[in-house]
Amino acid sequence: MTYIILILVTIPLAYLWQKKVQSGVDKTVFLKDYAIKIKPEVYALAALLPIYLVYALQCSAHSDYDNYQIMYSMVSVGQHAVRDPAVYCIFRVFSLLGLPFQLVYLFIYFLAFVLLGTCIKDYSTDYAMSLTMFITLFFMLGFYYIRQLIAVMLVLYAYRDIRGGRFIRYLIFIILAATFHTSALVMLPGYFLLHYTFTTSFYMITACMFAIFNAFKESVLTWIVATFIPKYFGRHEMFRSFEFELYDTIWMLFLLFITLTFIFVSKTSFKRSSEEAPFRHEGLFLSGLIFYFILYFFGRWILEFERFGTYLYIPVIVLYPHMINVISAGLCEETMGADSQKLRVILKFATYIVLITVFYFNYHADGVWNYRSIFSY
Repeated sequence: MTYIILILVTIPLAYLWQKKVQSGVDKTVFLKDYAIKIKPEVYALAALLPIYLVYALQCSAHSDYDNYQIMYSMVSVGQHAVRDPAVYCIFRVFSLLGLPFQLVYLFIYFLAFVLLGTCIKDYSTDYAMSLTMFITLFFMLGFYYIRQLIAVMLVLYAYRDIRGGRFIRYLIFIILAATFHTSALVMLPGYFLLHYTFTTSFYMITACMFAIFNAFKESVLTWIVATFIPKYFGRHEMFRSFEFELYDTIWMLFLLFITLTFIFVSKTSFKRSSEEAPFRHEGLFLSGLIFYFILYFFGRWILEFERFGTYLYIPVIVLYPHMINVISAGLCEETMGADSQKLRVILKFATYIVLITVFYFNYHADGVWNYRSIFSY
């Protein structure tokens, strides 16, 4: 129940944060003769703090935590137990200062959630839904994989540089992300892949090519591992992701339906400028999502495709609320007003139901569902 309560607490706080950001007016509180202005950053802190505390104060909730704790002990005695330079430096500095391991989690999650909050503020049109999608869809990334979490957040922040045509700046962020998790290097060609606008036929041809490889996925995966990463040969079976998980697939089909509806409405409804505020990254994020759909349905011959695909998939937390807004406005274009608002509420409510249901059935049987914090011991 910890995570469900976390979502229910986060939603109203996130709505309050967004309302204060959109108003652009600092709330003033009077204490005797003093007038204190409360800036939007305070509301951002309130919205992100519950998630931060739950994640950062976990203790032995899963094997990754225990492994990191062992690595920290090894680093503290001079062994280079962490291969990612940035993570090793953090471990080394904290151990030299004689600080307990839990402070590493507090520090890394602080960096991650500062980046997450910045990206949601800059990209999203619905902070509450974006945070809910992060908790549910990216639970493993957020709660388990602290190294890749930082890398993914840095890449999400760098997406703005793809649209702005700032390759050098983008490159710096990708290299920095790779110092936390080398998988971020997969996004080096991502600048050119996402910067260019492809036709529908290109996506269809790509999907067909991936499907052909997918038909022989076991042989293809074995050949890839034996040829390019032989050290994993014999162990690569544990990294296979051939099977479709039931509840994940339900969500992906729901998301695919919303995406196709969004594309249809965008092409047949009112014309919007590509510079329309507050959402200006529609095409960029949509391209990444389409590539992820191809990976999810036809790219299971790629070793740990989900880990690498996360960098293309993560923008969905800010793209999806925008798609809901466009669909509700487009389908009710003639009447607009109340009908559009009602449809938006229905779509949002349906989305929350699907997200929480999928999340519950995915993780309720997992040991991590019984949350343990440092206060549990």
